[in-house]
Amino acid sequence: MKKRGLFISILLFTALGSFSQNLVPNYSFESIIQCPQNCNQFINYVSDWTGQGVGEGLCYFTAQCPGDTGSGSGSTSFSGSVPYNYAYGFQYAHTGVSYAEIVTFVSGSTADTTYPYGKTTFANVRSYLEAELLDSLKSGTTYYVIFFVNLQNSSDFACNDIGAFFSPSYIVPNNTTFPSGPVWPYSPQVYNNPKKQKLTDTLNWMKISGSFVAKGGEKYIAIGNFKNDSLSSIRFIGQVTTDGTEAWYYVDDVIISPDSNYADSIMSVSELKVESEKLKVWPNPSSSGKFTFQFSGISHPSLVEVYNVFGEKVYSIKFFNSQFSINLSNEPQGIYLYRVTSDIGECIGTGKLIIQ
Repeated sequence: MKKRGLFISILLFTALGSFSQNLVPNYSFESIIQCPQNCNQFINYVSDWTGQGVGEGLCYFTAQCPGDTGSGSGSTSFSGSVPYNYAYGFQYAHTGVSYAEIVTFVSGSTADTTYPYGKTTFANVRSYLEAELLDSLKSGTTYYVIFFVNLQNSSDFACNDIGAFFSPSYIVPNNTTFPSGPVWPYSPQVYNNPKKQKLTDTLNWMKISGSFVAKGGEKYIAIGNFKNDSLSSIRFIGQVTTDGTEAWYYVDDVIISPDSNYADSIMSVSELKVESEKLKVWPNPSSSGKFTFQFSGISHPSLVEVYNVFGEKVYSIKFFNSQFSINLSNEPQGIYLYRVTSDIGECIGTGKLIIQ
C-alpha cells in the first residue's frame, strides 16, 4: 500500500519538477497513515494534514486500500474508496487516487429548501483542512495558490464560498461539537468569487485560484468556508436525498508557489497520458446516444466504462481495435462520465459524454 502511494508521488514529482516549488506537503493526499473505512476518518489517517471535523465533517478517500467496507468494489455507502465513496458520492481524483472532503454548510433538514437556509441547530457548522507549510512565506513575496474542488453527488446544497487562509500560527480546531465545529473567524487571502464561479459541478473538478502578497511568517494553510450562513452564497440545487442536507466538497491538489507558471502546471498533471496515446470521441453531444471512440498508440486491449452522474455504471466494453462505437440509446438524456483503462489497470483517459 505504501509502495503504491510512493510510486504515485514519484510520478507526480517527475511531472511537476522539483517538489520544493510547492510549499504544501502531501498536496494530493496520496501519502496515508492508515486506511479509512468510512467518512469521519481523516485526522491520523492522511499524512501532514489535520483540521476541524468531528462526526460527519472531515473525510479522506483513497483507492490505495483494498477490501474497504464497500465490499471490495466501493459501490455502497460508508466506504472510504475512490471513485465510489461515502453517501453515494462518486468521483475520480483530480490527480493520483486520493482526495479529502469537507462540509461547508449544514441545514440539518431535508425540508430546509428555501432561503434563508440553516434555520436549525446546525447553523454555521463547518469543517476545515489544515496543514503546516514546508517553509514560512517571505514578506513582500507574491504567492500563487491553486486547489481543486468538486461537489459531492448527494449534496442537496452548494456553497460558493470556499477559500484558503494563511496563518503564522496553528489554528486550534474545535472538535468537541457534533457534527463539526463553528466558523473560523478569518478572512482568506485566496477565495472563490461566487459571482464568477458557481461551485455546483458534481462531475468536473473546479479550480479555485488567486495570488496574494505575504506579510511574512505565514506557516499554515487552512481551507474551507470562512463566512457565516447569512453571508454565504448558498443554493439549494433541486434534489432531496436521504443523506445530503449539507454542502460536501472534495478537495485535491493544493498548490502554493512563488512561481505562477509552476502553480498553473498542475492542470497538465490532471491529464497525464502517454504522449503517443490520443483519444477522440464523436459526435459529442449525441442526439442518438451513439458515440465513436478512436485511439492511436494503443497496442493492447483496453476497457471503456461509462457512469451516470450518480456513479452507477451503465455501460462497459473491452476493445481491441483503434476505433469502435458504443450505444447508450437506452439511457436518458444527460451527462455521463467515461473512463478508459488498459489491461494492466493504467488510466488512459477520462471525459464526458453528453446525450441530448
